[in-house]
Amino acid sequence: MDSKKTGAMKLKLPSILLATFFAACTPLLNAQSWTLLGPPSRHSHSAVWDPVSAQMIIFGGLQTFTNTDLNDVWLGKTGTNLNDSFIALAPTGTSPQGRYGHIATYDPNSNRMTIFGGGLGLPAPCANDVWILDAANARNGTPNWIAITPSGTAPVARIYSGGVYDPSTNSLIVFGGSDCAGGFFNDVWVLSNANGEVGTPAWTQLATAGTPPAARESGSVVYDSVNNILMMYGGDAGGSPFGDVWILSNANGNGGTPTWTQLSPTGTPPMSRTGQTSTYDSTNNRMTIFGGIFSGITLTDAWVLTFANGNGGTPAWSLIPTQTTARSTIPSSTTCTSSPARAAPTSWPPTTTPSRCRARTESPPRDSNGFWAGRPCAIRTPLSTIR
Repeated sequence: MDSKKTGAMKLKLPSILLATFFAACTPLLNAQSWTLLGPPSRHSHSAVWDPVSAQMIIFGGLQTFTNTDLNDVWLGKTGTNLNDSFIALAPTGTSPQGRYGHIATYDPNSNRMTIFGGGLGLPAPCANDVWILDAANARNGTPNWIAITPSGTAPVARIYSGGVYDPSTNSLIVFGGSDCAGGFFNDVWVLSNANGEVGTPAWTQLATAGTPPAARESGSVVYDSVNNILMMYGGDAGGSPFGDVWILSNANGNGGTPTWTQLSPTGTPPMSRTGQTSTYDSTNNRMTIFGGIFSGITLTDAWVLTFANGNGGTPAWSLIPTQTTARSTIPSSTTCTSSPARAAPTSWPPTTTPSRCRARTESPPRDSNGFWAGRPCAIRTPLSTIR
């Protein structure tokens, strides 16, 4: 065979094989896509803790990039290596309408999660319905949604109210919130038989004594079930956030007249804020708050209030020192031109430009009418750092 023809065939053969390879692989390459592991980004969802299975039960929220009201349920667990794992649940029964800014509480004894209220739009209309997720941790049977129709007069529909569960009386205690139309509440309601397991749930509005806190939304509330004391901090009523601390004695309506008392803690207080998270350590009588928002500034500081229920000593604020700021990342697909969440400024007013992004436990910006509006960025705070 001619040597020139042989050389030409050798040159063509690799090209033919390469072309054949790409022709065969093109459909496979085009079929590849990224799959999100875990819940889609969201804010104003609920997350309750199940001490039995050591996992969170996550429900609803407003989807970050589509402004979709969600009604999905996820189990979230953080390993010893701080890696998060998620399982999407598919409860039976009719599901609640998608919502955000609702209340969720959990009773580990009955393995039931109770949902109340929230915003069904952006945010209107507000809701005042009650739902129960039975077998919520999916350990002993298939989770099942149950619609509850409590007796008594229900609270006005609302969003961003505070809620706690009293295991001693199986009661849900609700404070404040917004009516989705620029109105705010400072009323207190109790839902008896809140887990729906024994007896018909019933609403009762408490007639409280003492000067009550100003009406507000997005305040954080915690509860001391041993002493029947509700503690409330911060929040807002459409303007500058609050930084006050209040306690409500006889908060479940038993043992005497529920009475409001404003605390005056010593120490340097935290910056006023709204949308923060809070937890209560009943053993040491301490309330811990984290994050929140102040005038467009996303906060990542953490504070402790000692003698938080007003008993045993004078309440005092102290800042929890941290070596680094809370970790957060913004997905590359976001269109925001802002920085991630940052620690609270050491001077005021701050010299840096406020971040327009929001941590997922916080609320989107308000419009000119004072309503929550806009599309917040997704700051994926690790689950191990919240609640």
